[in-house]
Amino acid sequence: MTARIGDALKLLTTHSGACVGAGVSEDAISSAESALGIRFPAEYAEYLRRLNYAELHGDPLFGIHEDPGLDWCDVVEQNKEPPFAVPGYLAFFRSDLDGVCYIDLGSGEVFRADFAAPAWGSLAECIVDIVGA
Repeated sequence: MTARIGDALKLLTTHSGACVGAGVSEDAISSAESALGIRFPAEYAEYLRRLNYAELHGDPLFGIHEDPGLDWCDVVEQNKEPPFAVPGYLAFFRSDLDGVCYIDLGSGEVFRADFAAPAWGSLAECIVDIVGA
């Protein structure tokens, strides 16, 4: 069964507890997309709209943050240049266990940093799987 992003975000909200954001505006999303010269995959844009910050086992999913002290979890800052900027992909999560995870901008599939094969078919499946781990 394919996970749906709305259900995955509810699960993520419960999992993250107090470490969850309140979402950002369409203008903030458009500005971030313009800064990177890309369009966010639909599921990731929905995560930004609804939460913009959440944690998977204590590690943050990147969001949109204007505070320079939060560059380490800002999706624009983390995707501007190496080591995480990879053409055609969006780095959205980094952990000691999973390393950096990327969303394919075309297919929406999620890859680990080795890009050997898709690890998950979608962001929703990634969230559900990691939260359940």
